[in-house]
Amino acid sequence: MRVPPLLRRIPPLRDRPPRPSDPISDSLRQQAVDGTRLASDVSAVDAVLVPEFRTADRGAVVAQNRWARRELGLLVLSGLLVIASSVQAAVQEEWAGALVAALGGLSSVVAGTTRSTDARGAYLQARREAERLRSLAWTHLATLEPTDPGARTRALRRGVARIRLQTVEGSGDADADRPGEEGLIVVAGTPAVRRDPASERLLDLYLAGRVDAQRGWYRRRQEEFDAAERQGGRLRTALLIVATVIGSISALNLTDASRAALGVAATAATALSAIITGWMRLQAFDTRARLYELTAARLDVAQADRPLGVDAALAAEYIGHCEDVLLAEHGAWTSQTPRGAREPSPGPKAVP
Repeated sequence: MRVPPLLRRIPPLRDRPPRPSDPISDSLRQQAVDGTRLASDVSAVDAVLVPEFRTADRGAVVAQNRWARRELGLLVLSGLLVIASSVQAAVQEEWAGALVAALGGLSSVVAGTTRSTDARGAYLQARREAERLRSLAWTHLATLEPTDPGARTRALRRGVARIRLQTVEGSGDADADRPGEEGLIVVAGTPAVRRDPASERLLDLYLAGRVDAQRGWYRRRQEEFDAAERQGGRLRTALLIVATVIGSISALNLTDASRAALGVAATAATALSAIITGWMRLQAFDTRARLYELTAARLDVAQADRPLGVDAALAAEYIGHCEDVLLAEHGAWTSQTPRGAREPSPGPKAVP
């Protein structure tokens, strides 16, 4: 059964077992022939970076679901409380008053379990750390210095430790994740006179395993969120129309019982419309769709600006600028969607 786009971001009641994630692609791993520098770098990434990446990635998913469950629970409880209050006014029974009190108490308990800003902050920190580690994995493969395998591993270890320190300190947030001029790929210098086949192969693998995968993911999410925005707008409008029609009917010369039942039905339709509105604001579908559309367009430029002939230095510079664009999207989302709920970026399945 296909889930409507409006409901696809609803968090599960229980977190599922994590699927091992991989910051680099299977195609690149297949090209890492034993004895080459690429194979040595991939081994270092697996030993030093991948465990930290999976911890941060999993922590982001858990914190995101916890935050979303809390916020969605409060939305639903608020709607039920409004409906229960309408029922209490209609029937004037003790059980209705008890229901209102129970829902009010439950809402207070859910609201008091953890502050929304704390849950969202933990999620944003973990997600930002995971995406920076993903970026570091690719830039490490392209970096020029040092050339000694042991020194390169130590440099990677320092990079991972520095990212972890920034997460703990809360430093280097959105301001550190900025794109280049106008968010486009700008590679200084001129094309290499002598082409380096190894660097060109790495660049091809990077574009296929990183840029193309991310661009496709952004396009799919943009389409999903645009569809969710349209569905939510139509549904809440329809519910408000239903509430208006029911309210008009209840004004006719009906029995008290019928009038009370119609009043409860109109209140329920209005409350459901309010829940949908709250969910759409929580997910910020339209804002996120525009951010994803913008980043996908920037990656289109990155693809078009691929240097035709590269050496190791130009390949490293080009990959670094592409990663600036990808990290900038995370910074922009953090600052522009204060109520957005971000899902993990795509990552290929880990090799067994």
